[in-house]
Amino acid sequence: MGSLESLIRSIEAEPLESSGHVYHPIPFDNFKHLRSATHPRAAYRKYNLIQSALPFEDLKGKKVLDIGANAGFFSYKFAQLGAHVDAIEPHRRYYELGLQVTACYGIDVSWYNQSIDIEFLRGRRYNIALMLSVFQWMSKGNSELDRAKLILREISKRADYLFFELGCNWGSSAIEVKEPALRWIFGLLKENTVYSGIWYLGTTRPWGGIKTRWRFRRYLFCCTDLAVHLNTWQRLVTRLIHK
Repeated sequence: MGSLESLIRSIEAEPLESSGHVYHPIPFDNFKHLRSATHPRAAYRKYNLIQSALPFEDLKGKKVLDIGANAGFFSYKFAQLGAHVDAIEPHRRYYELGLQVTACYGIDVSWYNQSIDIEFLRGRRYNIALMLSVFQWMSKGNSELDRAKLILREISKRADYLFFELGCNWGSSAIEVKEPALRWIFGLLKENTVYSGIWYLGTTRPWGGIKTRWRFRRYLFCCTDLAVHLNTWQRLVTRLIHK
């Protein structure tokens, strides 16, 4: 407990964000008093959208790749369901924080302090891959879009389920597009992954609230050739995007 308390004190003394202690919440009671830059309710809603789309609840023996894991919110949530998680995080402080939290709670998460690349993926296979608002950083906005598309295709070859979230035209390193962002993202996934099924799961709002401006919103998709659980609204919007 002593190392955990000292870790929390270090975050309180030197926050990792200007608008909060951390970017995503850390989903353990010891950390719940810390402020996150994104709204905690938004993180849990996104996680619930992802989990509810999977046709299985027990992840024991499953392998998950969390790209741009940040402090580990999604990595921890999937590990708590029994999965082994490979967490990729290039930011040094978040990587070190992830290592410490993982050690304190004995969670099955392996951390890698690097950006995702084809060399890392070589020889690896995953049941689930998470790309949650990281593609724009991989593509450096529009400047390295072709390179990011090649990595996206490689990831799709190595994961049964890919959960992909992206917004456009707003934010640091944003991808600028002329057509509606939802349709552009669907086209990106259709043309640069190997999946026959690309399913819309919902709109995400990292800063919370239904009144969040449209340009701040992001779109979450599930890509897979396997079974997926969807509600009527998700199937309807998917059909509309296909047209």
